[in-house]
Amino acid sequence: MDIGALRNRLDLQSPTDTVDAAGQPTRTWGTYATVWGSITPTSSAESQLAMQQVGTITHKIVIRYQSAVTIMDRVSFDSRLFNIKGIRKLDERKIEMAIDAEENL
Repeated sequence: MDIGALRNRLDLQSPTDTVDAAGQPTRTWGTYATVWGSITPTSSAESQLAMQQVGTITHKIVIRYQSAVTIMDRVSFDSRLFNIKGIRKLDERKIEMAIDAEENL
């Protein structure tokens, strides 16, 4: 693991689903860990959704191994949000992990 490459301060966030006073479901996000990591863009795409152009950028995020990370979580960095799409243990050891994430623009 190249420690110098882990230069971005990342917040790992998990969702909590509740019901508001009007009875509507509400999702809030809470930070459960703040870690050092690296973020590398891997691809980008544009599509049309509901008559609007939508951009998506896919990233690879590398952090030290965290057993609590799931695909239901997200990563926050510098007011940007990354939805986790996949998680891999690099070298199949519990030292570092790669997170495939998608940033919606």
